Amino acid sequence: MDKKKEIFRVKEVKIPIYGGKITVIIFLNTWKKVISHLKRKGFDTRGYEDQESGYCGLQTSQYVNGVKKFAIIIKDDKDVGDTLVHELFHLTQDILEYRGINFVKEDANEAYAYLIGYLFTKVEKLLK
Repeated sequence: MDKKKEIFRVKEVKIPIYGGKITVIIFLNTWKKVISHLKRKGFDTRGYEDQESGYCGLQTSQYVNGVKKFAIIIKDDKDVGDTLVHELFHLTQDILEYRGINFVKEDANEAYAYLIGYLFTKVEKLLK
């Protein structure tokens, strides 16, 4: 009997300059652990609970007890690069809009570029 490989890693990453933390979860065949961890952190997991095979990654930002919390969940599989960049874009946008910094098409949007680069470096290390 060949047992499926399981991965479940969690790290809190500080958000530079803008403050706060991001819960980073890397998973493979451990969706129930992901949901349990998010619930313990106070996240509303309705809509995610029965999606064991449906997600390669997701990000969420929610108010928990009056505090804005951010999380990114990434499935550690062969297509992780595309998923990671996709979810980091959404996460970066949520963080900066929460801080009042909106993406403007005609601007350089350096805050977005620097933050997504920083977050990519931090999360990518957890995938190795």
